Amino acid sequence: MRISVALILLATQLPATAALAIGQEAPSATALSAEQAFATADQLLTAGRTADAEELLRALANDPSRPLRSEARFRLGRIRAAAGDYRGAVRWYQALLDEEPGAAAVRLELARVYARLGEATAAARELRRAQASRLPIDVARQVDRISAALRSSAPRGLDLSVGIAPDTNINRATGSRTIDAQGITLVINRDGRATSGVGLQMGARGYSRLPLTSSVNWLFEASGTGLVYPSGRYDDVSGTLAAGPEFRSATEQFHPALLIGRRYFDGHRLLDQAGFSLEGRHAIGRTTQIAGTANAIYASYPGRPYLEGFGYGTSLDLEKAITPRLFGLAGLSGSRSDARDPAYATTSVGGRMFVSRDAGRFTLFGGISYQHLFADAVFTLFQRRRREDYRELQLGTSARLFSIHGLIPSARVTISRNSSTIPFYSFHRNRLELALTRQF
Repeated sequence: MRISVALILLATQLPATAALAIGQEAPSATALSAEQAFATADQLLTAGRTADAEELLRALANDPSRPLRSEARFRLGRIRAAAGDYRGAVRWYQALLDEEPGAAAVRLELARVYARLGEATAAARELRRAQASRLPIDVARQVDRISAALRSSAPRGLDLSVGIAPDTNINRATGSRTIDAQGITLVINRDGRATSGVGLQMGARGYSRLPLTSSVNWLFEASGTGLVYPSGRYDDVSGTLAAGPEFRSATEQFHPALLIGRRYFDGHRLLDQAGFSLEGRHAIGRTTQIAGTANAIYASYPGRPYLEGFGYGTSLDLEKAITPRLFGLAGLSGSRSDARDPAYATTSVGGRMFVSRDAGRFTLFGGISYQHLFADAVFTLFQRRRREDYRELQLGTSARLFSIHGLIPSARVTISRNSSTIPFYSFHRNRLELALTRQF
């Protein structure tokens, strides 16, 4: 196989001895064999000309031959990782795996890079995917070394997303114009009925780690979400701060934290909260792990003291890499919200299932969830207790193929239905999210 590199042939710019050696192998100045091209890249790296080596390898990464593309992408990933550009390394390794998902050694390199970025969840997921196939002995040994690397994490990071969200029911309200309350027909005004709109959706999460020991960090996190509409009505903005120790081992992760948060809705302060959260993960075998959360949070509603009280929640998920391309999750959850008015005090239980599959440079995903909720006491107006059944279906895709400067586009469709014995709480909602996501 011979590769045309007329526009980027750099061998003639190497030291004389290197250029002579290459000239002895290549019959022309505009074509190199695969072996010669990679040898040239190696010589450029040895000479300290990393940018030139990357330019040559990027050209080879677009070659019609898949083995040649894969080798070039692998080398580019290692160069980016060695330079400390771990996001760049992720992009090259992921591009390789999009075409060759069974390349376990590459998936392990991707896991190693995620570990250096401090993204333990992503690193563990890639390890499980790699181990979903039979590993050679030398590759299996790397798993142990990478698992150990998960104990150390990146000192800081930032995730950003922005997009638009057309929604048939931005205020999660009933679509009925009238409701019946003990034989009396009540007319719902326009603000109390389902309203559609297209909002600007934004999200950010930043974190910083302060190492305490080789396996313990102090983790600070700040996150925020915003959904705003041209009219300013039903804008939904919230933010949370959290801090606490983070314990890591090769197979486990444990993170208790204190947190505070605030939420604004429709231009008014809706909620203040403060409390405690707990997250944990434990690996089961090579391809499966259990992830759990628990929290206890006091919620204060300015102007609506009858809603105030403690809230408690817990969840447990079983995550499994079924194949290197296919990932699945099944989970259960429960929550309890106290309130001064027992009609607003509720208990809920639910479950969810989620699956994702890599398809080339796309990831397809889908999920279903269900939640049943019941209140402590009856609503005086309706003389019945609130009981609800909430169902949700999600389908979507993320497209690395169309990534621009690290911005990855995604699309998600969510269809939700809530049936309630209290008519105000019954609603139908269809929502589309088109977003761009970037990690730093």
